[in-house]
Amino acid sequence: MKYVDDEVGAWWGELDQETRARADTDRAESDARGAGDDAFGRLLADAAAGSVHFSPFGLGWLAVGSP
Repeated sequence: MKYVDDEVGAWWGELDQETRARADTDRAESDARGAGDDAFGRLLADAAAGSVHFSPFGLGWLAVGSP
């Protein structure tokens, strides 16, 4: 019975480590998405304030007068 207990304990430990690693990865991906959302939100706020304009020359967004 001791062997079974050891095997189950080892399996449970591996599962716990995988679960924690997956949670860390999910948290990091969520933080990265949040940072992108925040940057886009600031861009929209600057555009609404008139300090960011879209370039008609295909250069994307041009920051004018924003810090």
